[in-house]
Amino acid sequence: MGQHLNANDVDRIRIFMRELVIKAVVPYAEKQLKQLHELVTNRKSRSLFSGAKRWFGTNKPNAATGGGGGTSVVYSKEAPELQVLS
Repeated sequence: MGQHLNANDVDRIRIFMRELVIKAVVPYAEKQLKQLHELVTNRKSRSLFSGAKRWFGTNKPNAATGGGGGTSVVYSKEAPELQVLS
């Protein structure tokens, strides 16, 4: 099909692609990068004490049952596995 295009058609396609990238692709990419940056910078920082308290605290859920229930993975709200960018 490209052999049926004249120089004017090629120029118009080039202009269309340039405008598409400038007006649609670049703003979309900037928006996605901004959201990702905000996600990373707004993450709540956890102190060493709260992390140690969580790991070595006495409020373990399986302590009363003898610990025979197996382990499960618990993700925080800030975990990348739970983040969905729209």
